[in-house]
Amino acid sequence: MNSCSKKLKIAFASLCLLIGCEAQESGKHSDNASFKIGIVTSTQLDWEKDVIIGANMYMQQYQERKNCSNKSIELIFDNSADTPENTVRAVNRLIKTHNIDAMIGPNISENAIPASEVSERNQLAMLSLLSTHPKVTEDKNFVFQMIASNRQQSSALANFILKQKKKVVIIYQKTDAYSRNFARALERLLNEHHYLKLKTIAYSRVENNLNDILSEIKKEDDLVVIPVETADAIKIAEAVIDQNSDVQIVGTDYWQILKVAQRPKLTGTLVIDHWHFTLNEYQNSVHGPKVNKKVEQSQLDIFNKGFDGRQSKMSISAVFVIEALQLIESYLCQTNKPSAKGLADFLRNIENYNGITGNIRSIKKNRVLRDMYLIKIDGDNTKIVEMLPVGEEDE
Repeated sequence: MNSCSKKLKIAFASLCLLIGCEAQESGKHSDNASFKIGIVTSTQLDWEKDVIIGANMYMQQYQERKNCSNKSIELIFDNSADTPENTVRAVNRLIKTHNIDAMIGPNISENAIPASEVSERNQLAMLSLLSTHPKVTEDKNFVFQMIASNRQQSSALANFILKQKKKVVIIYQKTDAYSRNFARALERLLNEHHYLKLKTIAYSRVENNLNDILSEIKKEDDLVVIPVETADAIKIAEAVIDQNSDVQIVGTDYWQILKVAQRPKLTGTLVIDHWHFTLNEYQNSVHGPKVNKKVEQSQLDIFNKGFDGRQSKMSISAVFVIEALQLIESYLCQTNKPSAKGLADFLRNIENYNGITGNIRSIKKNRVLRDMYLIKIDGDNTKIVEMLPVGEEDE
């Protein structure tokens, strides 16, 4: 998802004032009657609104079933308004006014970075769902990221490209930090392997630069990678396909797959992402059905049964907030005295956790380590077609 932008650096001094002067200690054991989880998201963006939808779905399922936790879960929402300054204010409100015990979000890196400073100073466990910048968790004890970093993702895609041995074009938006950083990381990794069939195209505004982009695409180009946000990606990808129907388009986790799948012209497009609701179908086809002999004893199976048949209607942000809440509930089931430090230690010690998104191998450097997937766009038949292994290291 989106990364740290230049405006964050410009505003960092004023943010530090907010972060520093409003910090308080909250790493103690939870004294609340319930375990209060603050959820910081934005109502400006559709995919961020889906965080609220997913959290409410979780709470409905949570209230309908028997729970093993000694404390009930309470959710408190606040709006980041999609700016770093408002994000910091929202986090401080949740801490000072509501005395939250843990926090989910923010989910864009430029907002998650300053929020992580507030959480760390207050010793408050924070799980950022879709931020990818390594600074979110760098030198942090209480802050966690739920998906792979930009560098890990570009490394997974580079390994896929190296096997293809095709002429590759990377199209990126130079004013978008995520797009720019992803493209540069991918280019660097391919150059390290002396991959000569490569060129990059940078643009500022797709409305002004589309013809220039198309003029750079040649008939001999085989694979076009477009790490840009969904609206731009659709315009560029469809125009490239109109010009050269044989080209293979590849998107990244910046794309909203449910929207892309509605575009008939993009049938056959590949997208790398962290999860898709056909995951179980893919795993069964590759590995055969998985049989869990301890299904009656597994709290995770109880968590997941409540969402059977509903994942296909969920965006990735809705699913990941459910998984974050599952992780917190798993911790609450194991302790009578929950604390921020206890939750952070629990997360760092996770291995082979099978939640709603599949397997979390472990959490390294406070970032969830999970494989990514290559998803083939085909309308209602869109599905995972290949696993892309993700390594532990950023560099």
